Amino acid sequence: MSEEIPAAELSASSDPNRALKDIIAGTMGGIAQVLVGQPFDTTKVRLQSAKPGQFNGPLDVISQLIKNEGPLAFYKGTLTPLIGVGVVISIQFGVNEYMKRFFNEKNGGEGKMTSGQFFLAGSAGGFFNGLLAAPIEHIRIRLQTQTTGVKEFNGPLDVIKKLSGQGANGVRTIVRGMTPTLARESIGSGMYFLTFEALVKREMDTRGIARKDVESSKLCLFGGLAVQDLIGCC
Repeated sequence: MSEEIPAAELSASSDPNRALKDIIAGTMGGIAQVLVGQPFDTTKVRLQSAKPGQFNGPLDVISQLIKNEGPLAFYKGTLTPLIGVGVVISIQFGVNEYMKRFFNEKNGGEGKMTSGQFFLAGSAGGFFNGLLAAPIEHIRIRLQTQTTGVKEFNGPLDVIKKLSGQGANGVRTIVRGMTPTLARESIGSGMYFLTFEALVKREMDTRGIARKDVESSKLCLFGGLAVQDLIGCC
């Protein structure tokens, strides 16, 4: 991973509002991601946590969920990630941008980084993101797996209250799964940012254009392809 990739956005680091813009953009993107992805995630969680033979596949999960609990059941547990997405995204992108500036300065401040450095910057962002993502996802999953007639929790705050009420064991329960989450977020985010930057570089080299001239539609496409690479990796 030694090939240099232009990091043109680093040249705009003197913009005093750059960090705020990144946070706002990341938060809006995170909210959209939660709202669009939550039904798919609920279906996945139900399928993963089901007893053997309970469902015949994802379509059966969807059918039974709509029939027994109604369409809004797809959005069980949505409040927690919606509230936390701004903080989580801010941490992930903030750390990533900081690491990119660090590597850029290490390379002489020419606005270029190696593929390995992009991976490490993304991994650092993912690691610190995972520290919050683990408990947020745990609370969300507790609510997602509640079915009709079996309601142990009345919402995210109730989950936190009941789990933390178990003392030291409660705190450990809330952060259960932290290690695999940190591994997933570190590797996944590293691969995401690396793939995205590599696709942008390929577009720039192929067409002989500057980064600022890459169309927004192409950037969205590259982001989607990078997510697919992340899913395949993890």
